[in-house]
Amino acid sequence: MTRGTIRRWVQHHPFIPFQVKTASGDQYEAFHPDYVFLSESGRELTIWTKGMLPRVLDVFLISAIEQAE
Repeated sequence: MTRGTIRRWVQHHPFIPFQVKTASGDQYEAFHPDYVFLSESGRELTIWTKGMLPRVLDVFLISAIEQAE
């Protein structure tokens, strides 16, 4: 996954909730723009889950992003 693609999802106005799938098969939902953050370098994506647990993901290990249902 490219940093540019992720940046477009994170910065989209209005925000569209999306799901991130990792190479290991884990899935995380970015449900609100206040709870998702792409690092300045674009190397790490942090998503706070609905349980308010932060998940720090290496951008290079993200295999897919799609609109949440």
